[in-house]
Amino acid sequence: LPYAYELCERSLILSGGIIAIDGKTKDILKNEELLKKHRLELPAGFSI
Repeated sequence: LPYAYELCERSLILSGGIIAIDGKTKDILKNEELLKKHRLELPAGFSI
């Protein structure tokens, strides 16, 4: 994940085989509610 944060300007989150989120990686990873909704979490020790 740290590499994706540094190298990818945009990211996608897939849910049920469809694109649920398409946006800036930084914005997606900062949105705790969005991550929780899609059962995702940041690795221990990773901060933005």
